[in-house]
Amino acid sequence: MKIPSYCALFFIATLSTASFAEGNNIVPNLINNQVQTEPDNRINLVLNKQERAIILSEMRKFLLGLQQMMMALATDDMKTVSEVATTLGPMMMRDVSKTSLRKKLPKEFKMLGHSTHNDFDLIAQNAKDLGDSRLILTQLGATLKKCVACHAAYQVSNQ
Repeated sequence: MKIPSYCALFFIATLSTASFAEGNNIVPNLINNQVQTEPDNRINLVLNKQERAIILSEMRKFLLGLQQMMMALATDDMKTVSEVATTLGPMMMRDVSKTSLRKKLPKEFKMLGHSTHNDFDLIAQNAKDLGDSRLILTQLGATLKKCVACHAAYQVSNQ
């Protein structure tokens, strides 16, 4: 099984495309050992403590889910990939939509978030139906580009 080498290629591909955020010089290219020298020009999302906690919790869930999916892919465990990806899909947004965040967050931020959740839904379905680890890794790489773009464009602070 060559899954571990695919995992390495996935991370290299993800890192090398980190600068994909067009026209945005704040995203470093880690492979070329670039560092951020520009001022932080990200859009500041000013939220209250509860709203900020919700956003940060969601990002931590994404990170944990990605780690769990990578470990599952290393052993070709598509059942776990599908289960984890499902938890990161649109159903994860149901609690957020009931808060004041819905009105506060910029349209582009919400669109990126919805798209990311939908990606995980598709990953879950493809893991379940197709079981193709290369496809799943490609989809995860594309989804991580959205994470990089969001972190390059936005920062979250307290009111």
